[in-house]
Amino acid sequence: MDRKALSAAFPVTVPVLMGYLAIGIAFGLMLQEIGYNFIWAFFMSLTIYAGSGQYLGVTLLGAAAALSTVAVMTLLINFRHLVYGLSMLEKFRGMGPRKLYMIFSLTDETYALLSSARAPVGVDPRNFYFAIALLDQSYWILGSVIGAVAGALIPFSTEGVDFAMTALFVVIAVEELPEAPARRSGGRGDGAVSDCPGPLLRPGSDAAHLAGRDCAVPAGPAGQAGREGGRDMLSTAGAVAAIAVMAIITFLTRALPFLLFDRGESPPKLVLYLGRVLPPAIIAMLIVYCLRGVSFAAPGGWVPQLVSVATGGILHLWRSNTLLSIFGGTILYMGLVQAVFP
Repeated sequence: MDRKALSAAFPVTVPVLMGYLAIGIAFGLMLQEIGYNFIWAFFMSLTIYAGSGQYLGVTLLGAAAALSTVAVMTLLINFRHLVYGLSMLEKFRGMGPRKLYMIFSLTDETYALLSSARAPVGVDPRNFYFAIALLDQSYWILGSVIGAVAGALIPFSTEGVDFAMTALFVVIAVEELPEAPARRSGGRGDGAVSDCPGPLLRPGSDAAHLAGRDCAVPAGPAGQAGREGGRDMLSTAGAVAAIAVMAIITFLTRALPFLLFDRGESPPKLVLYLGRVLPPAIIAMLIVYCLRGVSFAAPGGWVPQLVSVATGGILHLWRSNTLLSIFGGTILYMGLVQAVFP
């Protein structure tokens, strides 16, 4: 590793460091909650490296979902990655073997940094870009492991912490609005460091079971090995297979533009058009799915979710600060489900 490039890249990645530690810790806590320790957190963050995919993976592992379901849901939630590579075709040329890693590590945050950052004078741009990608993933892995270890060693209630993913998803939706502050300023706002985690319901909750049944999320009987806290658990081989499917699908969504268009030709206009319109449409569809467990039969079935979603959205419209929006909505949700509507 070029030390000069690493030193130049670190200040650029500090916002991602702050965000990835926070959101990675939330992921590790959730994974520990469904019975998977820090080794699994490290393994998933090393091989999948997608906040949305890994948050979704918590739900899929917790439900012992079939591999076919894992594949379809991972493809759906990572569809936007098909677009990112189109603007990186030229930038990644000439990187040699490192190009594969650059494609693998093309998360939302790394994409944003690579799109805007410029290598300082005297620093090889390719080494600079590689250092950014490597640092970003190291932050994510560190946060994931810290969260899983903390969940195992520190006795505290994590009920509601998974709302961090829903809050992040709301942030992304707000930023799709034409007049959103982040869009007006040409970026994602201060501290914008989410990988757009998808719609998750608390593993093991009644709402999660209901959503799983309504969405026809079948369990894979051959992969089940037992139960943890009343939940079906996959065998070690079944869990590894599910994680492998997530990793492969995630990488393919990032690699497809390079496989199809990395020949110096401009992508067809239809492809560029779909790249603009499909991600917002998918986000809207997934938000509906995110809230499908809401029940109006009693206040506890809808007040925490809708009030916290509204709070996160209003905070982001007001301050355009992703971390403030995420933690504001999540802390409120945790307080509501633990103290007001237990």
